Amino acid sequence: MTNPTARGLAALENADWEEAEMSFTEALELDPRDLEANIGMARMALHAGYPEDVHGFISMPETLDPRLGDLEYTALRAQGKADEAFRKALEILVTLPEATAFRIRVGSDLLAADRHVEALQVFREGRALDP
Repeated sequence: MTNPTARGLAALENADWEEAEMSFTEALELDPRDLEANIGMARMALHAGYPEDVHGFISMPETLDPRLGDLEYTALRAQGKADEAFRKALEILVTLPEATAFRIRVGSDLLAADRHVEALQVFREGRALDP
């Protein structure tokens, strides 16, 4: 397997963190905008306990991929920035209303944080999208 991104993804699935990092680094040297390699590096940063590093990998304003928003939300929560995480999640849900799994996760997190009004809003908006 010569594609460094594919090698990195395979290594990530096998929890071979060293190989994943080397492969994703190689991929990003070839193409700094490689979405999968950036997502892989962000996932590794979260796993290693460095949520503050995630934003550097997922800052892709032209890219609408729900995984980027999910990673940013997770990183903010891991840094103890719940209010900022929830604000960001609500922005993401406006931009990507079809991100159902993310909507459910955010709504559930809001309920767990006793933010019932916001949770209800998130779930209602999701229900309005359901045919």
